[in-house]
Amino acid sequence: DFSLNQNGLRLPDLHAIELAQMLEPLGLKYQVLIVSACFSGGFIPYLDNENTTVITASRRDRTSFGCADENDMTDFGRALLVDNLGKADTLGDAFNVAVERITESEAEQGITPASEPQMNSAEAVNAQFRRWREQSSTMTAIRQD
Repeated sequence: DFSLNQNGLRLPDLHAIELAQMLEPLGLKYQVLIVSACFSGGFIPYLDNENTTVITASRRDRTSFGCADENDMTDFGRALLVDNLGKADTLGDAFNVAVERITESEAEQGITPASEPQMNSAEAVNAQFRRWREQSSTMTAIRQD
């Protein structure tokens, strides 16, 4: 469940099954859902399908780190989205580098238990990501000429 908090607003929690039900009628062909929150691994079973890759900042029974009002995103979110996604050839590569960085950082800080980010990997999404990266590389090469 997402516990939604916003100063001055009373928001209901969002359960994983509710999120899955909200996304299902959209009929999206390719989805990448990044749940950068504590205990987020619990979302994978509800969102996992052949057209969806789910990446979470922690196991279902672990916290994620960097959650604070003054932060734009969690430590894992920064490692994945800011530091690695634009450089990686695949989502799996970006995820693996981010996990390495988070694992090292948590060990250096003596954080236990470790957050253990999770990822399910849908092959249809992986193939689309590779096509997008190839197209992006081609467009960059054309602009440089």
